[in-house]
Order: sequence, then structure tokens, then C-alpha cells
Amino acid sequence: MMTIYRAFFQMMAMVLATGLVSPVWAGGSGGDGMQVPEARIAVIDIQTILRDSEAAISLRKQVDNETRKYRDQWVKRRDKIKDMQQDLERQRNLLSQDAFQKKYREWEKEANDFNDEVKVHEEQLTLASNEALSVIHSDLIKIISALTVESNINIVLGREQVLLLMNNGMDITKEALEALNEQRPSVTLDVAAAAKKIREARERSQ
Repeated sequence: MMTIYRAFFQMMAMVLATGLVSPVWAGGSGGDGMQVPEARIAVIDIQTILRDSEAAISLRKQVDNETRKYRDQWVKRRDKIKDMQQDLERQRNLLSQDAFQKKYREWEKEANDFNDEVKVHEEQLTLASNEALSVIHSDLIKIISALTVESNINIVLGREQVLLLMNNGMDITKEALEALNEQRPSVTLDVAAAAKKIREARERSQ
């Protein structure tokens, strides 16, 4: 899950690095006569919002529940496959070549099926998480845009981009977090829908 959030942070950083430019053009003229906007900068801590927002918290809980739901059965399957492997090792010199190969193929199929199931579920969970995060991302961008217009801001930077000291009045994290909590108190982790999309995409590619 941390990988998913890391990718989201990078995506948000790219958006914020470009700056959100307001339609207000104030300030002096450039050398070619163009109006140069007066820089009005705000800073936002995306990591804090994704840690503390109600929607992000609800998503993490759903991911944890989904993972926990499969954990016990996966442990049992893994233990079964391990026992099969140990039996193979013990019987290697007791079985005929044909009998050993048959048992080996049974173990190999069981192991491959298990690995495939885990991989598919992880793929579904990742897609479902990314789509839920994209909902938060879309809402947050709209909220930031509204705040820039409201406060006459024309540049928004991610907190991780600000290496020097800044005025606390530049930080719009609290306002954005409160607005996001009001607008999006929760988000749905739809693993079934993600599974359907993956299945349909594979069918189209065949």
C-alpha cells in the first residue's frame, strides 16, 4: 500500500510543481511588454492530507480488511504447499521416477496456482486502491483550485518542495484538509469492479 501512496505523492508533486495559475495578472511588465504576474505562493502538505483525511483513513481501513480477509487462507495454502515439498524430498529415493514426477507435477501445479491467485488479487487490490485514490486526487485538485481563486494565489507548491523557511500564512494544508473532509468523508474500495476491468482488458487483448 505504501507503494500506491508513494506513486500518488509523485503524481501530486508533478501537478503542484507546475503551479496553479490564477487568472489575476498583476505586477510589472516583462521585457517584451507582457504582463508579469505578482507571485502569490501557497504551500500544501499532500502527505499530511493523505495521512489525516477521512477519505484516506477509510481507504486504508478497507485495504487492511481486504488483506486480512485473505491472509488466513493464504497461510494455510502456503503451509500445505510447503508440506507437499517436504514430502517430496523425503520420498525422492523411495519412489519410482514416474511416481516422483507425478507428485512433483502435483506440487508444482499447486504452487503455481497459489502464486497466480496471490498475484491476481494483488493486481486487483492495487487497481481498486489507485482508482479510489484518483477520486481523492480529483477532489483535492478542485479544492486547491478553488482556494487559489479565493485567496488570489497563482502558485501552489508541495511542502516537500519548500526547502527554506516559509511564512505559516502560506500553508493552505489545513483549509484543504477541512474542505476535503467535508466534501469526501469516505471513499469506496471496489475490488469487484477492479477485477471486472482486469478481466475485460485481458479478454480484449486475446
